[in-house]
Order: sequence, then C-alpha cells, then structure tokens
Amino acid sequence: MPRREAARIAAESASKAKDQFVAMMSQEIRTPMSGVFGLVELLTRTELRDEQATMVSMVHESAGALLQILDDVLDYSKI
Repeated sequence: MPRREAARIAAESASKAKDQFVAMMSQEIRTPMSGVFGLVELLTRTELRDEQATMVSMVHESAGALLQILDDVLDYSKI
C-alpha cells in the first residue's frame, strides 16, 4: 500500500508540474503574440497599397488564430 500511495503522489505531482509548465509557457508566448497582434491592428489603420493590405490582413488573421490557440491551451491547463 505505501508504494501505491507514493506512486499516486508522484503521478499527481508530475501532472501538476506539467500543467504549471504548460500554463507558464502559454502565457510567455501569449504576451509577445498580443504585441504582434496589436501592432498589426495599428498597421491596418495606415495607408497601404492593395497588396500590402492583403498581406497585413493575412497576418492579422493568423495572429488572431494563434491567440485563440493559446487561449485554448490556457483554458485546457486550468481544467
């Protein structure tokens, strides 16, 4: 019985450490990604040629998708 208890405690500890790591890394990635997203939003408000506006729009959509993925990872790590 003591071995089972020790194994359970070790597994719970490992799981908690993994969850904390995922949450920390997600937050560390999300912070600069939010900066990129904000700067791209500002860029969309400037005068751009059609080709540039198309590319900025694609970057904006991609940044938004990455932020959503990071939010989902953070939500998952909270469960």
